[in-house]
Amino acid sequence: MGSRPRHSVLVIGASGIVGKSAIQEFIDAGWETHGISRRYPEVLAARHEAKFQHHKLDLFDVEACKRELPKFSFVTHILYSALIEQDGDLMDSWQSAQNCENNQTMMENCMSVLLKECKNLEHVQWLQGTKAYGVHYRGILVPARERDPRDPLNTPNWYWTQEDWMMEQLKGTNIRWTIHRPCCIWGDALGKPMCPTKCLPLYAIIRKYRGEPLEYPIVDSTAYCCHVDGDMLGRLFIWAATSPNAHGESFNSDNGDVWEFRALWRSLSAYYGMPVADKDTHFTLDGYFKQKEIEQTWEEIVNKFGLRKYTLAQMIGQSAQTTDIQMNNCPADKRLGGGRPWIESRVKLTQAGFTECVDTEDMAFKFFKRMEGDKLLPSRQMLEQSA
Repeated sequence: MGSRPRHSVLVIGASGIVGKSAIQEFIDAGWETHGISRRYPEVLAARHEAKFQHHKLDLFDVEACKRELPKFSFVTHILYSALIEQDGDLMDSWQSAQNCENNQTMMENCMSVLLKECKNLEHVQWLQGTKAYGVHYRGILVPARERDPRDPLNTPNWYWTQEDWMMEQLKGTNIRWTIHRPCCIWGDALGKPMCPTKCLPLYAIIRKYRGEPLEYPIVDSTAYCCHVDGDMLGRLFIWAATSPNAHGESFNSDNGDVWEFRALWRSLSAYYGMPVADKDTHFTLDGYFKQKEIEQTWEEIVNKFGLRKYTLAQMIGQSAQTTDIQMNNCPADKRLGGGRPWIESRVKLTQAGFTECVDTEDMAFKFFKRMEGDKLLPSRQMLEQSA
């Protein structure tokens, strides 16, 4: 048997947006790559399938963690990206003490074993996000910076309970660490709650197929935000794992631009060759996709174009809720940052040496094309040839 590569990484939460993107980037960089999740990551490229080693594990099963995780004692690096959200209302989930406890339990069940057993462990990194600044229940100062005071624990926030627990475990060790605070992440994992990658093209595709213009789903609202490309985030993890400038630091991460959803509507109309409606109409994307006739239209599209047989619910999960929230297309008490902009600064990350940036509109169309190639979405050409 040949020797192991210099670097081996264990990605915890392998089936999520972050996990899947990280797996692909680590493999492309030549790392021995293992992943843990309850489900196998869907729609991995063939070149990644051949080199990826998946291990099924439920992080809520403490006995299974104690039994299975010592098998990874050889890994040199860990990326912890596991996340669970409650069913139903996402904003309620973000403010739920039970959900905070659930996410804390998963981390402790897993990392308590790995930090003890992995004798060659050099670096561990994990994720937070803009909720570290309290955007899920109040307005924040713009831009949010890593040096800002910790958000007071007026509402449950597992980012801080996880960080405090991890710092206590790492005391007295030589294990280096990095914390990431990405904003909204784009990727092509299916059914994930925090990602608008599916619901935006699905909305346009269904309306084009039905011969309807592209309506903007809210009246008189401007929503500015910053997003991050999951592929770039995967490359950021590799940089953080190996760069001394990243060790012992927390970093905001985004594409490097600020954009408005209304501008994307114009680009969506051009991409799919369809008109924008003359007037905005107040409806939610979450409510739109839950209509029986819309579910039936998508099923018809899947069958007509020979797409992979995923339902609308399987494709988008709770992501339509996330998109509505980011567009301020929800009641005032459900708006991120109280309806104010929630923009973060990535200056610290750039100054530390990670300088890659991505045009958010280009990123969106990259993922649309990738999902067309994976037979998850029909292309504009397919839609127009069938008209």
